[in-house]
Amino acid sequence: MPDGSMDVDTAVQISVCLMPLLDKTDFVTIEDAIVYNEAGMALVWNFMTTAGVVTATAVTPTTGDDHDWIEKGTNKGMYAVELPASGGDANNDAEGFGWWSGETDTCLPFRGPVIEFRSAELNNMMTDGPIGSTPATQDQVGAIGTAGGAALPFAAVTDNVISNTIDNAAAVDKGGGLVGIPVTGHAFVADQQVTIAGSTNYNDSYTVVSQTTNEVVITETFVSETFGGSETIKSSFEGVVFDGVQTTNTFTATEANDTVRHILDDVSNVIDIVYKFSVGGNKTATKFVWKGFLAGNGDSVNIQLFDFVGSDWETRAIIEGTNNPSTNVTIDEVALSKHTGTGSDLGFVYVRLITATATNPTLSTDELIVEAVALSQDVYQDGAVWIDTASSNTGTEVFVDGTATRPVNSLANAIIVANLVTPRALTRFQVIIGSTITFAESHAGEVWGGDNWTLALGGQNIAAAKITGATVTGTSTGTGALFEDCLLGSCTIASFRMLRCECSETLTLGATGDYAFLDCAARLTGGAPVIDFNSLGGAKVNYRRYSGGLTANNLASGDVFGVEAVSGGPITLNGADATCAISGIIRSFTNNLTGSPNVLTKGLLNAEVLTIQKGVAFDNIPFPMVSTTDHVTRVNSLTVTSLISKDSGTPVATTNSVTEIGSGNYAIDLTATEMDADMILLIFTATGADQREMSIATQA
Repeated sequence: MPDGSMDVDTAVQISVCLMPLLDKTDFVTIEDAIVYNEAGMALVWNFMTTAGVVTATAVTPTTGDDHDWIEKGTNKGMYAVELPASGGDANNDAEGFGWWSGETDTCLPFRGPVIEFRSAELNNMMTDGPIGSTPATQDQVGAIGTAGGAALPFAAVTDNVISNTIDNAAAVDKGGGLVGIPVTGHAFVADQQVTIAGSTNYNDSYTVVSQTTNEVVITETFVSETFGGSETIKSSFEGVVFDGVQTTNTFTATEANDTVRHILDDVSNVIDIVYKFSVGGNKTATKFVWKGFLAGNGDSVNIQLFDFVGSDWETRAIIEGTNNPSTNVTIDEVALSKHTGTGSDLGFVYVRLITATATNPTLSTDELIVEAVALSQDVYQDGAVWIDTASSNTGTEVFVDGTATRPVNSLANAIIVANLVTPRALTRFQVIIGSTITFAESHAGEVWGGDNWTLALGGQNIAAAKITGATVTGTSTGTGALFEDCLLGSCTIASFRMLRCECSETLTLGATGDYAFLDCAARLTGGAPVIDFNSLGGAKVNYRRYSGGLTANNLASGDVFGVEAVSGGPITLNGADATCAISGIIRSFTNNLTGSPNVLTKGLLNAEVLTIQKGVAFDNIPFPMVSTTDHVTRVNSLTVTSLISKDSGTPVATTNSVTEIGSGNYAIDLTATEMDADMILLIFTATGADQREMSIATQA
């Protein structure tokens, strides 16, 4: 968080130190006589833009110039430096965050407070306005959005004047409940409301789904119709189409009180126009201001706002006509919360000017603005932009869209929102269940969370990214990615780590380097996904606590492959000359490596013979020998005699002698003949040690 805020584009004084400057020798004495040209003075202006770009500019302090060095207080050791609005070594001409740092020969290095530079309007609204550091009164709260408050003005973004004649051509069945209306050279855009009149089958109000230069696509059940060329399609808001004649300028002339007017004449004594405003999803309109005049004594025009709660038009003011207009009339009227749209109309305000009584009126609008104030804005939960590709939200308004309560419906819009968040763009994304994402640009270093969503890597860079809960396919670049709780389909990925992931198809290694799998498994019980070493000759792959089958293809000299299986299926090695270590419990092991591979299988157990097979040699059977004195301490260096009894037969000496393992532990190998019994008893004796007996049950 910044230490303070100041207006941008103005000359300011900024402290160079948060605390008094201290002597470099004793770290205690306050340096109260530092001057602008102090020996060793090294002053730097540090600045970070809202896009996260940081610069450091050397500044030479002055006296009576752009960067005056100023003592703040007498003998306090506190100093400030001027930063001009423009010019100088550095200046206050951009929004962002800035601070001084530096040192001299006599004082310790210092740093000043971090200042957020933003528009004066924002500072007036958030710091200097009526809702300040002291408790607000009821009147002050009510004043927000009025002339004395901190409202923001908004000009109209469009109106309903657009009107076209439908071509003498047939309606087009676009499939899926969509119909194409032939309109050559129109100016309609997607999501715009339109009204069709004069047709046989399509007289109604619609929202434009899409458009091309000569066609408008609407949602409607297709009925064959060839238009006669006299039917009309007009822009409309809440079913209101334009009535009148636009004689001078367009709606864009209404954004300023500058005598450039939007002038409308009547048709059969009627003028009816709607101006659309967009105040943003986290704001509500508080008033509108109209400036202009109505030519026509005794005429009147109602100013109406659309009521999104009651779904009708509400008259809020009346413009009275005159025969001799010369100066603007000003109408300043309150708007209520119900006049700001929600849902699909989020942030929209519709202002309608419609004649009440009139004879050949002419309406001139010089300025029409809507003022709005910010509501309590939403937050990005977990610091992430939220995505739900099944939603209909295409908005990209910061602190409105991309939140957990209003996720955006595309990756492109999520990126727009993430980059708009200040002072630092968001790099975390949360994906709603069932969504599908395809990467189309680098996502290095980002965090992608969710559960049961689909990710196509799209050949993009995911270096040091973290991806959780996705079904992943495709190819990526960049090393060091972390996958957690993911299902890996057919993929090609460079050096990575995987935690609790499942594999179902072929995972191809994209580059030499380290690959780590912890607590991972094959997707299907007993199945054998493939890890393709791609003949890299420098890949190091390690599976810890792995479950299921696994086939390693295209191993090459220099590759290292290790598997520690806890409930493995079949393990198969294909390729040549690699170094491999396979241990743990598996169903079967097949080594097809050619050349001179180094394959270690010590500690490898076949899951299907853990009960010990009858008639099959059993090696390295371990057992301890303990002291006859305390019956606890294990004894080293014993000469152990071993006897075997098969199926309760007379004990006889074993074929092989006992070998010492170490630390009081010993082992013996039994031959296939010795193992040819259902129940085997082993007896071990040695001077100074208790007799040790062991029973082994076999299975045919």
